[in-house]
Amino acid sequence: MTARSTLIDVDGCTLLRSTDLAWHIEHGNGKCWLPKRQCQLDPEDAGDGDAVTVTLAEGLAMEKEMV
Repeated sequence: MTARSTLIDVDGCTLLRSTDLAWHIEHGNGKCWLPKRQCQLDPEDAGDGDAVTVTLAEGLAMEKEMV
C-alpha cells in the first residue's frame, strides 16, 4: 500500500523572496523556505511582498510548522 499525501491550503502567507528552486514564505507561525517542486502559490504570478495562499502536502506543512 502506498501512502497518499493530503494537500492543504495555508492562507494568510506572504511571499518574502523567490529563487529558481524555492520560495521564502512568512506565515502565522514564522518564516520558512519551501521547495517550488513540492508546493504551489496562488496567485501564481505573486511577487515579493504579496499575500499568497500556499498549497502543499500536509506533512510538509507540519514539518515547516505552518499548521
